[in-house]
Amino acid sequence: MEIEMSIIKKLRQHCNDYSNMEPFYDENPISSSIIIPVFNYAELFYNTLRNISSNPKIRQNPNLFELIVIDDGSSEDIGAVVNSVKTPCDINFIRFKKNEGRCRARNEGIRRAKKELLFLFDCDVMIPHYYFEEHWKIHNAGKKNIAVGLAENLWLDDPRMVEMVNGEDIKPNIKRDFRYYKNISKFADKDEKREYYLINDTNWFKKFGNERKIGFWTLPFMVVTHNLSLKRIEALEVGGFDERFVGWGCEDTFFGSKLIARGNYVIPIKDTGAFRVKHPPRKGTEEDRKREMMQNMNLYYKLIQEDLPKW
Repeated sequence: MEIEMSIIKKLRQHCNDYSNMEPFYDENPISSSIIIPVFNYAELFYNTLRNISSNPKIRQNPNLFELIVIDDGSSEDIGAVVNSVKTPCDINFIRFKKNEGRCRARNEGIRRAKKELLFLFDCDVMIPHYYFEEHWKIHNAGKKNIAVGLAENLWLDDPRMVEMVNGEDIKPNIKRDFRYYKNISKFADKDEKREYYLINDTNWFKKFGNERKIGFWTLPFMVVTHNLSLKRIEALEVGGFDERFVGWGCEDTFFGSKLIARGNYVIPIKDTGAFRVKHPPRKGTEEDRKREMMQNMNLYYKLIQEDLPKW
C-alpha cells in the first residue's frame, strides 16, 4: 500500500467547481441500492418504507432497485414492519443481535449492495415522486459525484406525513435545510456572525472547495447522510464509514472528507429533496448527543491529519 498524502492536504487541493458538468439533464436510470439502517421507532420506519414503496419509479422498474434494511439491534420488531409492507423491488433484511451503531450498519449495507448506485437514507425520511431522476442526472454527468439531498423537517402531527405514506406527491421546501439558511444566534459570541447562507455564498458549493471555511463549516460538513447518493465503487474505495465514530455526529463528515480527498464532487440537488420526521433521540438525551458530537468532532479533526492510503 502506497501512502499518497494526508486527507487534509488533499482537501486543500480539491476544487469543487463542477460547472463543466452542467446542465444536468440526463435522467437515464442507474441501478440503485437503497440502504436504510433502523434502530427502533418502528412506526416511523413503517411510514418511510410505505412512502418509498409507493414511489412511481420503483413501481414501474422494480428490477432497477433493491432495498437493504439493517436492523441495528432494535428492541422493537422491525422484521414485522418489513413483512407488513409489500415492496415492489427485492428487499434484503439484515438483523444485528445487538446495537452496533450507524457506521457498522451502513457498512454492512454497502457490502451487501448489488447495484451500481447507493442511496443512503435515514429511517425517518420521506421522498417525493420525482426524487431518483434528479440524482441520476448528477451521476450521469460524472463518475465521481456525491449527490446530496436537502431536507425539510416534518413534525409528527403534520398532515402531509399521512398523505405521503398514502402515495401523495408533496415537494419539500429545501430552503428549510441548514445548508440553505442557518441562524446560530443562541450559540454565537457577542461579535460573531449569526446568519449563514451556505448555498448562496458558495454558488451551490462550487466555491466551497480548497478547505474553505465559512463559520463552523467546510465542504465535508455538507455531506449529510439522511439522504444522499454515490457510486458504490467510491464508497468501497474509501473503506466505507469509519467505525471508530461512536454515537451521534461527524461519521458522515469524515466519510465525505475521504470521498472528497479521492476527487469526488459534492453537488446539492436543486429540484427535489426529502422530508425528515422530527422525533426524540433514539438513545440517551440531548445532552448525551452534544457530548458524543464533541468527542466525534475531536476524532474527525485528528483523523483528517492522517495519511490517505492509495489502493
